[in-house]
Amino acid sequence: MRHKKAPKTNNVMKGTERIIVVDFGGVGDLVLAIPFLRGLKKIFPSSEVSVLCAERAGMILKEQPYIDRFFLAPITRFGLLKVGLQLRKKRFDMAINLMPETSYFSAIKMYLLFLLIHARQWVGRNTKGRGFFYHIKVPEITMQMENEVALYGKIFKAISDKDLDEQLEFFISQGNRESAEELLTKERNFQKDPLVLINPGSDWPAKRWPIERYAEVVQRLNNLFPQVEFGIIGSQDERELAQFIKKNVGDRVFILSGKTPLELLPAVLEKASLVLTNDSGPAHIARAIGTPTLVLAGPSAPAFLMIKGKNKGVVLQHSVSCSPCLKVSCDTMDCWKLISIDEVLKVTSEMLKNVIYMENRQGC
Repeated sequence: MRHKKAPKTNNVMKGTERIIVVDFGGVGDLVLAIPFLRGLKKIFPSSEVSVLCAERAGMILKEQPYIDRFFLAPITRFGLLKVGLQLRKKRFDMAINLMPETSYFSAIKMYLLFLLIHARQWVGRNTKGRGFFYHIKVPEITMQMENEVALYGKIFKAISDKDLDEQLEFFISQGNRESAEELLTKERNFQKDPLVLINPGSDWPAKRWPIERYAEVVQRLNNLFPQVEFGIIGSQDERELAQFIKKNVGDRVFILSGKTPLELLPAVLEKASLVLTNDSGPAHIARAIGTPTLVLAGPSAPAFLMIKGKNKGVVLQHSVSCSPCLKVSCDTMDCWKLISIDEVLKVTSEMLKNVIYMENRQGC
């Protein structure tokens, strides 16, 4: 199959009626893609915008209003072949890959997927020259060290000549709000007390603050704020982390790990007075919906933490010589050792005092 000649950028918008956005990233990546999807619907108001993402993470976008068609696929050869042939029939005018080309092997897989989709125009990140097959290539010299939303803004600029509104947001349906309320009513012991949600997990072990420190912070917060209840969120695989905290604190802690479907997580986070979390998908969701959030960041690139949420939020991070990095696991965890229990307790206490004060004022 012959690869098409790249179209001129100033002709990109002409005849663009069907767009497919490909994003096989995790939950956080998909939340960060919402400003881009919102921008697409603004500059192509009459176009049909479809999204293709991974089965596991994709449900987080299911109800977002900027998506007309929604496709989920397992990231396997057969899964990509099947969905590629299905999408080929849609005759897309433009296909956009938001994720970096992490290796030449991943680039070849994306190239083959784009061949199957057979859109007229191909757009993506030219990560270290690996996006050679795109018609419209957005330069990316250092992989995953830039602000992702800003990178999506570069893609947006390339196809529209317009600046992207980078403000995060997240639409939550009334049905999901009601389901979240039912879940919390079932699981909570102290319904009327302020709720602090704790997310001690992350997909990568290297991005987790030590669980012993989480447990001590929650224990000390419990002593300082006896009127507060603590919920532990996370996946089923992270239940041991939640059980460790509960064992050290007691009945003021309840466990939601493995009990919160991904599509309900934003509505649950919305109910919290405060979220304490590692740099992860839930951190981006909480900031997108405006819940006061303290993010603990070890090896993360600082640019990732400058993304505009609905509230300012607070990020705790200390630089070390080996950070930022993309390690899945780490033997030394030097970046995490610099974030002390006392520091987290101090910031969390100040935030919680402010939140409870404001909630009490609004309730008067």
